[in-house]
Amino acid sequence: MLDLDDPRWAELEHAYGPAGDLPALLRRVQVELSREMDAGEDELEGALASAWFELASAICPMGEATPASYAAIPHLVALAAAHDVEIRAQVLLLVARVEAGRHRPDAPAVPDDLEPAYRASLSRVPHLVAARAGDDWDPTTAQALAGTLLVAKGHPRLGMAVIELAEEVECPNCETAFPLPGWDLAAGEDGF
Repeated sequence: MLDLDDPRWAELEHAYGPAGDLPALLRRVQVELSREMDAGEDELEGALASAWFELASAICPMGEATPASYAAIPHLVALAAAHDVEIRAQVLLLVARVEAGRHRPDAPAVPDDLEPAYRASLSRVPHLVAARAGDDWDPTTAQALAGTLLVAKGHPRLGMAVIELAEEVECPNCETAFPLPGWDLAAGEDGF
């Protein structure tokens, strides 16, 4: 894992140019997340949401991976491992978006010096999902973790399809919204 104090960060690129600012942003997310956890919050809100948006925009703009993305992934996986299912799902969702972005034809390769830590971190993702299998998952968490698991297991197209799956689709001719198969099913309080 690339240490947050390593000058190598400044040699990497993210969406806005040199990634020398990324370690501070990763630290800011960690600090804000700790504050929100201490306050009993379990969602990305307020200052944390702002830091998270800034981080996600820098390392995975429009679903594209950047060289700095690959250096950030081990830090994000470690962050995910330390938190409950809702936060874990959100953090791993960003990991999945980076990994899926790596499969785009124009994506930069993972730099040789970052690849071992990147691969090792990615291999932890299925275990992190499985470790929270006994928790209650709301539909958003379930969708994020299911898609993330597929991406981490080497199925980026299918995983991203699950992540981006909407409840309904609009007919391009008449503009009527139709529920996709499955979304029209009734669910009881127990989920069945």
